[in-house]
Order: sequence, then C-alpha cells, then structure tokens
Amino acid sequence: MKFVANRTACWTLCLCAASLLGQAHGAPDRMEGASGGALDACRGALVVPPSATYSAMPLTVECRVKLFGKEQYNILVANETKASAQHWEIFTTPGDGTLHAYVPGRTPDHVHSAVPLVDGQWHAVAMTMEETHIRLFVDGKEVSRADVAIANPARVPGPLAVGSLVEGGFGCNGLIDEVRLSNAARPIIASMDSEFVTDGTTIGLWHFAVDALGKDASGQGRNGEFRGRQVAFTASGMELPGGMPTELQPLPAAEPAGPLRGALADVAQRLQLTSVETASIRDAVLQEWSHDFDWMGKKEYPEHRPGGPSAEKLAQEVYDPEALIRDTDGGPLGTVLRRTEALAESLGASAPAALMRD
Repeated sequence: MKFVANRTACWTLCLCAASLLGQAHGAPDRMEGASGGALDACRGALVVPPSATYSAMPLTVECRVKLFGKEQYNILVANETKASAQHWEIFTTPGDGTLHAYVPGRTPDHVHSAVPLVDGQWHAVAMTMEETHIRLFVDGKEVSRADVAIANPARVPGPLAVGSLVEGGFGCNGLIDEVRLSNAARPIIASMDSEFVTDGTTIGLWHFAVDALGKDASGQGRNGEFRGRQVAFTASGMELPGGMPTELQPLPAAEPAGPLRGALADVAQRLQLTSVETASIRDAVLQEWSHDFDWMGKKEYPEHRPGGPSAEKLAQEVYDPEALIRDTDGGPLGTVLRRTEALAESLGASAPAALMRD
C-alpha cells in the first residue's frame, strides 16, 4: 500500500507540473502573441468596466486567437452576463471546437458556423452586429450570417470579459491577442502582420502588452483588470478542474455518523416511532441526509461554481416556499412538522369536502 500511495503521489506531482508548466511537452511560449504580447486565457481573463457602447448597434468585435484545447467551451469575448438581453459572446463548442456567437436578446439567439478554430494556430476572428443581422468571420472570410430580430431589449449592465464569461465559470484554453471593438460594421481583413490601430469608430482596444496587460489603447480609458483562474491544463489541452483529475483529489473527511445516529434515535424515541430501526441505517445514508439538510436552498461547492443564489432568484426557482428550511424551525423535526401542517392545509383547501370526510 505504501508503494501504491507513493506512486500515486509521484504521478500527481508529475501531472500537475507538466500541466502548469507545459514546457516539458514542448508547449509554446504562452505570452507570445500574434503581434507582440498576448493574454494567456488559461491563467485568467481580462475584465473591463461596463460600458453601454459595447451593447449599442452597430458593433464590430475583432480578436486574434490561438486555441489549444476543445474538450471544453472556449469563451473568446463576452459582454455583460447571460442575465442581460444585451449580452453577447463569441465562443467555440466542446468536441469540435467550432466558432459560434450567442445573443440571448435576439431571435434566433445563436449564430453557428462549421469552422473549427482549435488547432494551435493563430486565427483572426471577428463578429459584426447590426440591427437585422449578425456575421462571423475567420481569417477575413465570412463563415456565417444570420438574420435576427430583437426579442428583448432589456439590459442588465455588466463588464466586458476577454477569455471568460463575465460571471466566471467557462474560460478559454488559449492565447488571445489584439481585441478591438468598434461602433461601426467594419470591413474585415485577415492581416496578422501588425497591431490593430484606433480610429474614429474605435471604442475599445487592448494589445495585451507584457508591461501593460489591461491598458485600453483606444483612448477611452477603459483599462481592464486581470482575473486569475484556479485551473490547470494537460499538454493535450484538457482542462483539469482544481488543477488535477478528480480521482486524484483528496476527499473531505466524512462527517461522523455517531452523533447523527444518536439524534435520530432520540427523535424516534420521543415520537414513539417504533418502526424506525436506527441501528440498521447505514452511515452513508445518515451522512447524505445531513449533507442535504446543510445545503438545502444553497449552492453546493460555491468555490467551484461562481456566483450565488440571491434571495430573489431562489424565490423564483422554488415552486413551494414551504420546502425551504427556516431558522425558526428549530431543527429538522420542526421543519418536518411545519411542512406537514402546510401540506394538510393545502389538501384541506383543495380537496372536495366528500373526500375529506372519507
């Protein structure tokens, strides 16, 4: 057993080192951009302060990308959160690594292409958005066009993110260079020879220089901040949540089942529940019940699931408010009794009188 444990530890250390460093597998310099520095989106995203101009039409979004992995979504550029009808994002899909755009305030809400981007090569990607149509470009060629209509104009203000969704979660396994936003439908060209320049239509421009990663070169002053990611990647491009495969991550210590069994036995005795045989219930069942009780109405493992359920969002998602645990219940038994009372009242109000008499 000692040999197996040492071998597993050695494998884990080697895997993490290779994933994080990449150089042992001949990975390229991840700060080498198409025309200078680049954002290594594997390590994090650039988050730019909110601006209504990023949601106004017409709009052109241009960037240069080199993607390494297609096992996950790659988010290139995204504006505002998905809760905003003015949200838009440019991304590739898992498995095939093809380019798409998502625009939830439009009908249809997706613009699809059949062009794969995940090949370890630099590509020029662009999207033009106008009131009635959206177009996608790869290396100067139009690869998709969709006629759209505005379905919902409601805007929820939020930042712009390069290399990630604004709310976190999905990121990008690759390099992103030369992002430019314009308040016009620009002619799209495929040049990779020089940096983007600013003109009268430029509303955002980021070169990702090594010494000024988030500097906005458009003159608008919307400098971004780097937001790191707690993930690692294998040399083949597979994302490793938490930095290593799940099967090699240590599990948290199991909750002692003795106190849980004792509490259940006490309740069963006080309520004279003679059919409850506490000694026959497995530890794992008691631990699962306790876990479910602790996380009722909450988000499990919040450190791995960005954001959180606000009280308003939770109220919208829960069809029966009586199902929630309340501080005034005084514990699990109080919760059960309150729910039972609410169910009885609901049945009494909705069931036919003859049925209730029976």
